[in-house]
Order: sequence, then structure tokens, then C-alpha cells
Amino acid sequence: INIYPNPILDVINVKSSILIEEINIFDYFGKLVLAKKESTKEIQIKNDYLSSGSYIIVVKTQQGEFKDKIIVK
Repeated sequence: INIYPNPILDVINVKSSILIEEINIFDYFGKLVLAKKESTKEIQIKNDYLSSGSYIIVVKTQQGEFKDKIIVK
């Protein structure tokens, strides 16, 4: 799974060779700030709502979960 760019300015791109079922973004306090259910291999999310800082992105696929740290500028 590829998540780019990182740090993020205005768009988060998520690409996978496996079908993406759901994307969740959490702040560092564990609060869910975005939940998106999809059924695709490529998702583009506009960053209209995330303030500057660090977040955890969780991408759920049929084969499990992928977690990564993202930084919003």
C-alpha cells in the first residue's frame, strides 16, 4: 500500500494492489477524524479538514490492516 505525499499539503493519495475496503484516520489522542468506506484500489482524499500535525492512517483490505504515520503541513 502506498500513501503519498508525506508530508501532506492538500491531497492524500492511497494506492494498493489489493482492494481497499475502508480508510480511517486518527489523531494522536486516538480520536477518529475521518472514516471512509470504499471498494477500490485507489483513493484520493482532499485535506480540507485536517489541521497541521501527525496522524495515524489505517487502511483496511481483504488481507488485513495497514497502519502508517502521516504528517499534515
